[in-house]
Amino acid sequence: MNSAFLETIYCDDVRSEVGHKLSYMGVYGSNFLVGNFPVAIPKICAVMLLHLPEQTTARTATFSLLCNEREIGRAMGSIDEARQSAMPLREVGGKRYLAMRFIAQVSPLQLDEPCRLVARADVDGVEVMGGTLLVERTA
Repeated sequence: MNSAFLETIYCDDVRSEVGHKLSYMGVYGSNFLVGNFPVAIPKICAVMLLHLPEQTTARTATFSLLCNEREIGRAMGSIDEARQSAMPLREVGGKRYLAMRFIAQVSPLQLDEPCRLVARADVDGVEVMGGTLLVERTA
């Protein structure tokens, strides 16, 4: 399980396209700047892509999106079902990985102060950390 990892992309919206493609609109870097707090963000998405070793024996993955350690989004998936889905195995660094995707969409997101959005996956009790987006006030 040590080689599992979680990629995270934060953006304004995710759209399904022809050919099983996804388009990400308004992709953020490491931070999201706002004028003042409190602020209501109309919509924010966190695309989480969990990579598990091809031969993993894990059974379930629970995806979470947190705002300052408070959970604001959660979904659970079966790893056996992911093996049978349309997502092919991915190769990273010469190793093959099973990939599971979860898209958290929060609309609206009310923030009273600067915060950290953090993606996490729990794979049979083992935490896999994903990316962080800092929501900060402009200088």
